[in-house]
Parts: sequence; structure tokens; C-alpha cells
Amino acid sequence: MENASRLISALIFVSICLIGRVTPVEAHVCTPDSNGLQLRPCLNFAIGYSPFNHLYLGNMAYGRQLNRHHSLGLAVAFLSRKVQPQLSGISLKSNLLSFLVGLEYRYSPCPRLLFEAQAGLVGMVSASFNNLEFSTAYQKKDSNRLFGSIAAAFRIKPEVIVSLRYLGLGEQYLELRDKNRLVGYMSIASLGGFCLQLGVDLPGKKLN
Repeated sequence: MENASRLISALIFVSICLIGRVTPVEAHVCTPDSNGLQLRPCLNFAIGYSPFNHLYLGNMAYGRQLNRHHSLGLAVAFLSRKVQPQLSGISLKSNLLSFLVGLEYRYSPCPRLLFEAQAGLVGMVSASFNNLEFSTAYQKKDSNRLFGSIAAAFRIKPEVIVSLRYLGLGEQYLELRDKNRLVGYMSIASLGGFCLQLGVDLPGKKLN
């Protein structure tokens, strides 16, 4: 909770510093089709890092604008995080990688502000170890494969956004092997957390 408060404070400070420097943002809408629906494609991606939990996080989504305020799409995310799991009383330093895939809903109450919600499945988790040649296998059956994330983003340029994202993941299990010998199982309680991101948002169409 203390780390999250620090990260939120840092985001507020950065946003205040940027407000005076942002350029005017054009409203982004799309032209209704013959049925009155607005289904222009939109693409967004963002990358970020949190020094408090050593979390690197990248997100990308492609979807359709339903209107100027709402959009739906498919999302993928990649994360990397340093952890120190325990195995038979020994602390292992490892870098965990994970691939996530799901759905994204976006809401923009005004041109400068965006809110995002994502939910889906954990596709893969793997690990590399410092000075150790263990191989890992993701135990999908025992792991909690659901994930969810929420984010608030501020548009500092017409296509550039800065956002604060929270990613939630359940407990994950990995099988560790030394060549053909089973060493044990590694349990990771949480891979998620808060992350400050910088990204690009490409809406369907600008107003003239």
C-alpha cells in the first residue's frame, strides 16, 4: 500500500508538470455507419516500469470505437518481474516473464481523459535464473489463469498518453527441472502491481 501511494503521488506530480506544457487536443470521433453505429478501428499500446516492485509491463490493444466515448477490443500484455521464490529453504533470484491475452473496454469522458479495463487469461509464464540452468514448465492446471487490469490515462499530446495501471494476477505454479531431474515446484503468489506507463493512442478519426 505504501508503494502504491508513492507511485500515485509520482503520477500526480508528473501530470501537474505536464498540464502546462500540453498542446491543444483535438476531439476524436468517428463517422456513423448506415445503422447509426460508429465502428472505426482504434489501436493503442503502452510500456512502463515500476521501481517499487521491479515490474516491466507492455500493453497493446486493437478494437473498434462504438462512439466517441466507448470502444471494445482485443488486448495482449507482456510483463517481466524480478522475484525471489523459496525452494527447499533456498532463495532463488529469477526473472519471470508472462504473456496475457483478453478483452479491453475503454471509456473516454472527455478528449484528454481515458479509463481502461482489461480481463482475460494468462497464456504463459516462464522463468530464468541467475547462474542456474533450470528449465521451467508452466503448470496451467494448478495456476490461477485469470487476470484483470484497470488504468487511468491522461492525453498529453493528440496521440500520446501517460497512464497509471494496476494489474492483478493470481497464484502461478512452475515446474523446475535440472536437465531431466525434477527439482521441485515454484509458487509465485503475485506477479502484478501498479505501473506507470507511456503510450500511443490512435483513434479512428479526428474532427475536421
